[in-house]
Amino acid sequence: MKKRTILLSSILIAILLVLILAPVILKGKLVRLIRQELSTQWKAELVVGSAQASLFKHFPEVSLTFRDAVVTSETKDTLAQVAHAEAALSLKSLIGRRTAIPARISIHGASLHIEIDTAGQGTWGQPVRQQPEEPYTANTSASPKGKGLPALCPQMDIHGLSISYSNYRESTYANLPNLDFHLSSQPTKEGTRMHIALESQAMSFRQGNQIWMDNAHLLWETEITGNENTLTYTIVQNDLRINGIPLDLKGEATLLSSDAGRLNLTLQAPDSRFEQLLPLLPRLLPDKQKIQAEGTFNLYAQIQGEYAPSRIPAFVAGINVRNASIQYEGMPEAIRDINLDLEASNPGGPADSTRIRLANASLRIAGSPFHIKLDLANPTNPVLDGQARGIIDFAGLKKAIPLQNTDITGKISADLTFQGKYEYIEKEEYEKFTAKGNIELQGLRIANPDFPQGSLSIPQGSLTVTPASLQLKRVTGTIYSSDFVLRGSLSNYLPHIFRNETLKGNFTLTSDYIDLNEFILAQSRQAASRPNTPVPAPSPQASTNVLEIPKNVDIHLDARVGTVIFDNLTVRNLHGGIHLANATASLEELDIRLLGGGITLNGQYDTRNPKVPAVDFKTDIRDIDLREAYKAFTFIRKSIPVAADCQGKVSASMAFAAQLDREMSPLMNTAQGKGTLSSRGIRINNNPALGQLAAALKNNELNRLDIGSFNINFNIENGDITIQPFKTSFAGNPITIQGKQSVKGDLDYTLSMTLHRRFFGDDINNLLKAIPGANNLQTIDLDAKVSGTLDKPTIKPDLTKAINAVAKEAEKALKGNLLEGLQNLFK
Repeated sequence: MKKRTILLSSILIAILLVLILAPVILKGKLVRLIRQELSTQWKAELVVGSAQASLFKHFPEVSLTFRDAVVTSETKDTLAQVAHAEAALSLKSLIGRRTAIPARISIHGASLHIEIDTAGQGTWGQPVRQQPEEPYTANTSASPKGKGLPALCPQMDIHGLSISYSNYRESTYANLPNLDFHLSSQPTKEGTRMHIALESQAMSFRQGNQIWMDNAHLLWETEITGNENTLTYTIVQNDLRINGIPLDLKGEATLLSSDAGRLNLTLQAPDSRFEQLLPLLPRLLPDKQKIQAEGTFNLYAQIQGEYAPSRIPAFVAGINVRNASIQYEGMPEAIRDINLDLEASNPGGPADSTRIRLANASLRIAGSPFHIKLDLANPTNPVLDGQARGIIDFAGLKKAIPLQNTDITGKISADLTFQGKYEYIEKEEYEKFTAKGNIELQGLRIANPDFPQGSLSIPQGSLTVTPASLQLKRVTGTIYSSDFVLRGSLSNYLPHIFRNETLKGNFTLTSDYIDLNEFILAQSRQAASRPNTPVPAPSPQASTNVLEIPKNVDIHLDARVGTVIFDNLTVRNLHGGIHLANATASLEELDIRLLGGGITLNGQYDTRNPKVPAVDFKTDIRDIDLREAYKAFTFIRKSIPVAADCQGKVSASMAFAAQLDREMSPLMNTAQGKGTLSSRGIRINNNPALGQLAAALKNNELNRLDIGSFNINFNIENGDITIQPFKTSFAGNPITIQGKQSVKGDLDYTLSMTLHRRFFGDDINNLLKAIPGANNLQTIDLDAKVSGTLDKPTIKPDLTKAINAVAKEAEKALKGNLLEGLQNLFK
């Protein structure tokens, strides 16, 4: 009995040791397997904060837990982060040589970052392929042969996944800040059965500065079966909702190769009430809960056929709205006779076979009708037939839609016709293409909290359409107290619409008076009126203060403004050119009068890489008041704070380049430049650094000094400023100044002066008189070191030259005592 007990105990201890030690031994292999699998798919590296393995948690499977895992690219960019992840794998798959498929995966608090730079290169790089792909050939058999369905993890749960997509080349951004995903699968006789649940809140999508989707909500729960023999996935059950609208998705998908397959899918909205469409338009209509909507709609899509890299399956998708209306509670008028017939189709094959047909889009607002139709075939070489005709009477519009404390009057009328083949535009055979009509604006006036007392007014404006251009005739108006007259034209607009080619334009803007402070104040009011609710951390995908300049435009604006008010600045006689092209805004000989002088600006604001916008300017400054410039310009306040204590005028010629942060301020550690700064003379009053020099020389007159004419050459490198040696006068005394200051504000300047004895205090002069021969010295050479920081500079005299000069005139016997006393006086 005792032997049996010992044997049983030994076995139990051995099993326990295996359960404890096996995960420790296998943990390294588990991490290597994951890293190996990642490296076989992408050029990326996995860094794990901590990893734990256990056989107790999901026995007999090995449980592996990751914390603070980060996936980085070859360039060390962060591609993904996972706060907590847990995977369970079979012990057999780890001991063997097969690819380990986890039995379950659970991920909490993860983020995925996908970026494409301006050169079109993604941070994830190109997928690593094990072997070349076989070329696709159409498969006509009903049951394509394959290697079976792809292996899936039987259970996967992801909570709080944030996905961001930034394509800086195409200026396209998407953000899914909070995504939950559940997948569970179980084997069946034919293959597998999967249950999928997906929910994404606050989805956003924008292109350039245009927001197409904001805070959209996606909910999808479905049952899908997979057939091992036919490689076909079939949707068995479906619950799909977008912003609460139910959509019925049915059908199946068959795999033919890694990038080809066969689809047979249908999509329909089972609820045909028009009011179900309203949540899809989050920004178009305010207070949708107060809307009484009538009418019906039909949303449909059908995809059937094979797809491949050069082929799309046959499809037809469209939406119809019939006799719909929108009536706001308490409003006297309504939007009536809403009808829509929109359909896109392709018989299957190349994308050029696609046709988009807007047979009718019409509505009536307070008795004013508006009608649009469009037929577009062959996207590569479009054939176009379209019309837009109608009137928008804002006086009637405000009776139908609550405009939230806004009073608006005026009318916009349009009568446009387009018909013909796009190839005629390319060949400049404009007589063969019909494009005609006008858009007229009359008596527009807006009054709301942002534009009080009707401070936005455009009495008249007209746009004439021709095949070659859009002609903007004289448009006059006022915004707040600012007036403007705008005229010009846009050409190449049809190639811009259909081929994304460059939109070209020339405009002139004239104004007598523009007050920018009023615009800034309006923005502040808008920001203050927004609800103070928690928001997610800003990201370049969701929102950004960077104003992107479109890539495919070439627009010139010639501006002439009599007076511009900005902060405390009054700018007069502004004239010059602004050029928008290739994602940059360039200033061309922009000349202004301000601060008692003038400034000419040339340069550009560059958003070719929207992630890192930049400026590169050349500035010519003529006789501006230095103290006023300190008040007006951030760069001077940061780099030359002594200007606050100066009187006088300066001129400068400077080249300056730097990257900008998300608040559009220069990143000074990226600043590069050079230039000159000159003056006919300035006065410095009560500067703290000069106060230290005055104290050292025992002369309070040095607190207020006149500096003579000077011409300074300086360089800026990574925000560090280097001053080349220059000569000037210091209260009539010659002085040479040189040195540098760092981007952090650390100072290192040397002042080499020749001072007349009258600038020394009485104590120093009396001691000098006691030194034999010192009366022959009417001037003394003196150096001073300026150190410390821009916020707290210090100045310390270097008496080496002064002592040596006095020593030459003094007896050797007196040198030891009297000169030591002199040295103490200068401290």
